[in-house]
Amino acid sequence: MAKYIYEYKNWTDFTWENAVIHSIFGEVRWMQGKIIGQMNALGFSAKEEATLNALTLDVVKSSEIEGELLNYEQVRSSIIRRLGIHSEGLFKSSRHIEGIVEMTLGATQRFDLPLTEKRMFGWHAALFPTGFSGQLHRIIQITPKTNIMKQFLTIISLFFISLNLYSQNKIQLISEFNEPKTKDEFENDLFSGTNKLKFHFEDTDLVLNKDYKIIIKEYKNGKLHSKKVAVNTKEEGLPKIDKDLKFTLIAQQILDNEKIGFFFKNFMNKKIFKVNKKFQDGTFDLRDLTGNTNKIDFELGKEIQIALIPPPNENPNAGNLGYCEVSKGNIDVNSWNTKYKIPQLFLIYLQVE
Repeated sequence: MAKYIYEYKNWTDFTWENAVIHSIFGEVRWMQGKIIGQMNALGFSAKEEATLNALTLDVVKSSEIEGELLNYEQVRSSIIRRLGIHSEGLFKSSRHIEGIVEMTLGATQRFDLPLTEKRMFGWHAALFPTGFSGQLHRIIQITPKTNIMKQFLTIISLFFISLNLYSQNKIQLISEFNEPKTKDEFENDLFSGTNKLKFHFEDTDLVLNKDYKIIIKEYKNGKLHSKKVAVNTKEEGLPKIDKDLKFTLIAQQILDNEKIGFFFKNFMNKKIFKVNKKFQDGTFDLRDLTGNTNKIDFELGKEIQIALIPPPNENPNAGNLGYCEVSKGNIDVNSWNTKYKIPQLFLIYLQVE
């Protein structure tokens, strides 16, 4: 049985029986009235938060239908900015997410406006500002000669087709913790203060034979203190990306030093940083930046955050060992430091050229 309307044959000309759906609509309206009544009893900030959560889930879940997994915090931050809601520690959103949010808010928040051809093509332009989907697919404007409903269906079909093509050409880095397999391994990692993350590209064909850099940036009190290049394949004459590229990031804090190493199939490299003496051995903690997806969206030529090594949170008002939003990536160090008061941290970047 089909789950979505577009999975039915001739779905553009679907019909229904009023007698069957009226009872369902009546129940839905009754439940809607209950929700509205409960919302009216809430304060302004609570209603604002509920609206924000609903819109964020609407965007994220709608995209999941087409197999497109969007970063929740990027979507949420984009909506916050567009609705003018005051909030600290917002995440930078990708151009793709900004386009989807713009289209969704335009359709759901301004549903009372006429569904004109100009409006629909405006949504399409927001999704594909360059006129291309992915690397090879040109997006063209069609001027329908039929009624407005068929115009709408044409645009929506183009949107889903283009979204699917975009997904096929998207570069993603997979990040997974290297969990100890035995009790002895667990005890050894715990005692030595060692954390490990494994990385590989989901589709290496999209980055095959390209050079790359791994960069470690040390921040103190929200400001960049030092920057060290741990791996530079072009300058060091190291192997470029091949089909089997995998590497492990190992971090260890011991004797006032933070050691950060990168282990590849045929070579390794590491860098050592002095840490604030107030932090005991094993205090800093390696964290991934993928949320629950284990995937990091990647863009060629840009420094992409792939891991974070922070100390405990020193601002009790923000929650002991907080940093919940860290797992979503795209950390704005300045605003994050303002909230959590962090004297020192390390961010790991990967740049594919």
